[in-house]
Parts: sequence; C-alpha cells; structure tokens
Amino acid sequence: MLNKVLNKIINSISTYKENSNKLVLKANFLEKKLDDQENIIKINLNENRKLREEITKINSTLTKILDNPEKHNKNIIPESIGHNSISKVDFYQEENIRLGSELNDTRKKFEILKSEIDKYQIQRSNLITKINSVNEALDDTNVLTNVFENEVKNKVNIVDHN
Repeated sequence: MLNKVLNKIINSISTYKENSNKLVLKANFLEKKLDDQENIIKINLNENRKLREEITKINSTLTKILDNPEKHNKNIIPESIGHNSISKVDFYQEENIRLGSELNDTRKKFEILKSEIDKYQIQRSNLITKINSVNEALDDTNVLTNVFENEVKNKVNIVDHN
C-alpha cells in the first residue's frame, strides 16, 4: 500500500518534471521568437527613420524647386530627387523599355491601318471603274432617254484621283 502511494507520488513528480521541462522549452522558444521580433521592429524603425529623412529631404528640394522655378534647370530635378544612381538607371531603363514597347505597338497599329486604307482605296477604284463602265453601257443603249423629248443627256463621269 505504501509502495503504491510512493509510486503514484513518484509518477506524479516525474510527469510534473516532464511538464515543467516542456514549459521551460516553450518559454525559451517564445523568448527567442520575442527577441527576433524585437530585432525586426528595431530594423524597421531604423529604416522608417531613414525613409522619413529622405522624404523630408525630397520635400525640401521640391519646395525649393517650386518656389524658384527659374533658378532650377530641368536636368537638376532627377539628380535631386533620386537617392542613388542605381535606382535612377533602373527607372530610366524600365521607362525606356515601356516607351519602346508602346512605340512598337503603335507601329504595328499604323501598318495595319495603312494596309486597310490601301484595301479600301483599291475597292473604291474598282467600284469607280464599274460605275463608269455601267454609265458607258447606258450611254450606248440610250435606255434612259425621255420618250417625249428624245434627247440624250451626258452622264456624270466619275474620275478616280488615285
């Protein structure tokens, strides 16, 4: 009986010890995680401070430029706004690519429209030729003359200016 009680006490102590070890491991893990989060917050705060300083610098530069536009040349604006040359180069490269693709698209549209206009002009010329041939055939047959006056009037001749 005493052995049973002692075994129960020993078992409960061992489970308590295991649980406390688990809790200690969890606490250590959470402390490490908390330290990592604090470091991330410090880094973000530092970056936010730097960004605020850059924004203030850019705002002051823009204010100077807007207050005295005749003193500032257009070539100075990109240099004063950009914070490093790599980002300016990337910006201009991306802008160049965008403009190049827009120009290419515009050229393709122009070629398509030009070919469509050529097709319509060819169709127009064909229609004018057919109308003129019908007019000539009608002139030769005198089908449309007035029976009472018996005069043949000149028909309108359409000329293709192309």
